[in-house]
Amino acid sequence: MRQGILALATAGALGLLLGSAITASAVSPATATISLVCLSAGTNQTITVNAPAGTFVDVLVNNGSGSASGVTNAQGQFVDSFTVASSTSGTVGVGVAAFLSDGLAVGDSSFNVVSGEVSPCPATSGNTTTFAVDVIDQTQASLAVKKTCAAGVSGSATFATTVVTEGTLSGPSVVIACGATVNLPKIPTGWSFKLHESTPPTNGVAAADVTLQVAVDAAVTTINNTAASVATPAPTAATLANTGGGSGNPMLPWPVLLGGAILALAGLGLLRRRVTG
Repeated sequence: MRQGILALATAGALGLLLGSAITASAVSPATATISLVCLSAGTNQTITVNAPAGTFVDVLVNNGSGSASGVTNAQGQFVDSFTVASSTSGTVGVGVAAFLSDGLAVGDSSFNVVSGEVSPCPATSGNTTTFAVDVIDQTQASLAVKKTCAAGVSGSATFATTVVTEGTLSGPSVVIACGATVNLPKIPTGWSFKLHESTPPTNGVAAADVTLQVAVDAAVTTINNTAASVATPAPTAATLANTGGGSGNPMLPWPVLLGGAILALAGLGLLRRRVTG
């Protein structure tokens, strides 16, 4: 048994501090290897996590640079490579979390950064360490989440997850199709999962963030997507069709038309007088 997993005196990325009383089981379904236990500032560092293929892992480095998360490949590895900042010195804490089928597993270790051109670090063969990533030895449970969608909304929603305890820990993305129910990864009871809908279903409005506390007998949580409103196009002015076979003349004002008619009648009378005279 090990206590104080990730309880490192750090800030930032390892401000996680999963708790000073966390106890891990003796079984180590995952491990992590620090390639250089001792190195100079500005040197490349590599942390390799070994866990079952498809496992989501979160690597935390207490100076922030080097923290990364992702999924183990087909060979069961997740590799985090980074350059140690030139301003770094002393002991750097490393924490690893893995979301396994048996529950959340955690482990921690450290490496030492020295300054100056002459490095007191040992030879490479003795400069590597591997540490266990153990399942937390307390009751863990999975929460069920159901996705419902309004009429006209279809497809799947993608959620970014965060584990919330004394600090926070990045969790895996979860995809839930409309009408489907999925189980979130197991984490210790009493801890919480925060879900943020990063991608809503087609024609759906993203649901508000929700935080769910884990309990063995927790009910299924339903998250609904309403339909996005469709803007109504503005009406356009009606235009009468031109049936005169041409572009036509613009309409003249009625006094002009009336004056033209009077002149035409007067001209007709004059013509008649000339003919009869």
